[in-house]
Amino acid sequence: REFLFASSRQSRSEMRDKMKKKIFLWGIFSGLFMAVLLFQPLSGNLQADAAKKLTVSFIDVGQGNASLIQYKGKNVLIDTGEEVSYQKLKNYLKKKNVSVIHNMILTHYDSDHMGSADLVIDDFQVKKVSVSAYENDKKKTVQVKELNQAISGNRIKKAKLKAGQQVKVALGITLKVLSPKEDYGESNENSVVLRLDHKKKSFLFTGDIDSKVEAEIYQKYKVDVDVVQIAHHGSDYASGIQFLKKVSPEYAVISVGADNSYGHPKSTVLKRLTNFTKKILRTDKNGNIIFTSDGKKLTMKKDRGSYATVSSSSQTASGTKKSSATSQKASGSFIGNKNTKVYHYAGCSYLPYAKNRVTFATEKEAKAAGYRLHSGCHN
Repeated sequence: REFLFASSRQSRSEMRDKMKKKIFLWGIFSGLFMAVLLFQPLSGNLQADAAKKLTVSFIDVGQGNASLIQYKGKNVLIDTGEEVSYQKLKNYLKKKNVSVIHNMILTHYDSDHMGSADLVIDDFQVKKVSVSAYENDKKKTVQVKELNQAISGNRIKKAKLKAGQQVKVALGITLKVLSPKEDYGESNENSVVLRLDHKKKSFLFTGDIDSKVEAEIYQKYKVDVDVVQIAHHGSDYASGIQFLKKVSPEYAVISVGADNSYGHPKSTVLKRLTNFTKKILRTDKNGNIIFTSDGKKLTMKKDRGSYATVSSSSQTASGTKKSSATSQKASGSFIGNKNTKVYHYAGCSYLPYAKNRVTFATEKEAKAAGYRLHSGCHN
């Protein structure tokens, strides 16, 4: 009996130990399961929050304008800068994972705002091009001709913008067109002016308007914003005192080239800005200027990284820079763009996509086919 009793007691003890072990393991499993359930919606919320954020980049393209709006997978490019600075723009867009530009808005037809537009069309999938309603599409400048050829050659939709219209960026966010309301007879004054609102945060893009147009805008529209792109690269023909007072931005961004021949930004404008904004930012000093908004909070960072690349082979023995396009002028291969009817030297940085290329053995052959030399390939 004693033996049976001892065995029974040992059996009950083992059963209790096994039961405790099962309860312990079940507790661990339940805890892990609940953690997964809790983490999944948290992770989903973080992803959803990231998708809701708006990014606005003021890109350093030297003496010119180029701005990128990104929201919910959509990309809107406002202006492109000069052709000579295209490599900076292209490399920055690539860095921001841009392959499709859903709308390329050209504020006006000055080359420092749209000189690279045809090259953007060559290198990216541009779905729509929007221009000022009062710009002359038949302007006989090289840049306008190249743009029109690229638009027609790629069958891109084209829109004309004027005051009162809205441009969709993505679901839940639009650009409001504040100007031009009429033909002012001058390209700068006919610039497209845009206001972007993201819940409680806002931006104003002004092109090259002057103080007269500024006055017409603030008399009709609400222009109090968080970020303003200063008109005409800081020219003293713009940024009037009353306009700046109405805008009263937290940040004033000046898109301008270092040591430019125009003397932009003017000291008078900088002095005015110190009275009406908390922070003055300049692409010549700060590089690319990037804003991120969640609708309530606005963050800003500066990107001084260089996006223009110069290969070691483009240096002469004395160390001075030499155009790679020029160095390969005599390579015997001339590459044309079927859409724009422009040909390039083989070493040019602006070669078209392979699908748009046609090759000529000589320059004479290219010219005979109706092609002209790309402006960036000139000596």
